[in-house]
Amino acid sequence: MMSTPSRQEYVKTLKPRYLKTKRKERSKLLDESISFTGYNRKYLIRLLSPRTDLSARKTRAKKKRRQIYGSDVMLPLITIWKTLNYPCSIRLKSQLPDMIDALKRHKELTISDASEQKLLAMSARTMDRRLAREKDVLKVKNKRAFCTTKPGTLKSKIPVRKGTDWDDSLPGYQEIDTVAHNGGNPSGEFVYTLNSTDICSGWTESAAGLGKSKHTVIEVGFKGNIVPSLPFPLLGVDGDSGSELINDLLFKFCEENNIEFTRSRPYHSNDGCHIEEKNWTHIRKIVGYGRMDTQELVEALNDLYRNELRLYMNFFQPHMKCIEKIYTGSKVKKKHLTKTPYRWLMESDAMSSEKKGWLQSLYYSLNPIHLKKEIDRKRSVIAKLAAVSNSIISEA
Repeated sequence: MMSTPSRQEYVKTLKPRYLKTKRKERSKLLDESISFTGYNRKYLIRLLSPRTDLSARKTRAKKKRRQIYGSDVMLPLITIWKTLNYPCSIRLKSQLPDMIDALKRHKELTISDASEQKLLAMSARTMDRRLAREKDVLKVKNKRAFCTTKPGTLKSKIPVRKGTDWDDSLPGYQEIDTVAHNGGNPSGEFVYTLNSTDICSGWTESAAGLGKSKHTVIEVGFKGNIVPSLPFPLLGVDGDSGSELINDLLFKFCEENNIEFTRSRPYHSNDGCHIEEKNWTHIRKIVGYGRMDTQELVEALNDLYRNELRLYMNFFQPHMKCIEKIYTGSKVKKKHLTKTPYRWLMESDAMSSEKKGWLQSLYYSLNPIHLKKEIDRKRSVIAKLAAVSNSIISEA
């Protein structure tokens, strides 16, 4: 399509020819002109009318859009966005009131009342548009690693869970999975992360171990680190068909503690959609896809998982939860609520007042800026340790 000055010049050149053309031929001329200019047919006819003086028409300067959100609003927004590790605008908007309150409480943010009101009034679509330039700078390509899941042996005793089997309104039902840190090479022994997420609240705990033995995954990872850290009683466990999860240790532990133990169907990753999502946001996005195969890296990962990362993710990272599906023919429209796992638990009637008081006091003591800085520092340490380990292997 032509630019506006070019279209005006074209119409001026066309007008004498149009006026001399017979009526039957004018229709073809208009069709041709519309394809060049993109003008509406009636508008083009008015321009070519002998009553319209094109010489008197001037290009009207576009009125600049009034800027509502200046640097006083954008700088705090960018600070919060980066502190939350670049979430989507819907999750970002839902967390703004809590983040502004937390950063002001720890004197990490200075913002006037007027600017704060503007920031809270900003729509998610406007945030997307205003943060577009920042997002372009941060685009990275993610590599995918090989799957290392192998079939288990207790399948006949462990039922397959269907989506409606558990009460998703009660905290305590966990989806678990292992994440392999093999760098795309599944040979030899390397580090695995056991990841566990609560279906109701999104509360997530992680633990790392060297190797994929059931002792490392269940005794050390799940029973030794994850279960004691949960702020609610464990009611159910759901894993995939891997032998590191489908084994006698976990089966016996669940049986002794009256915990429901189920499994997902092989090759149906959507059966464990909650944990698959957290494998990306809580593991891959944090430590990447590189190979890790030393005990030193296990200790460094657990130092990150069991301290700053779990606090940062569970108290400050919003968790989206589908609350309604509206079917219109073949189309589905989903409605979501977005809150942090901490907020989901605080609003749950299943949580005791003592546990809610403990969570609240812990929340008020946390500074998200400090947590993010410490996470970034530990991530760089892990990256350096992994680089040294890989360089030694390549030389050997």
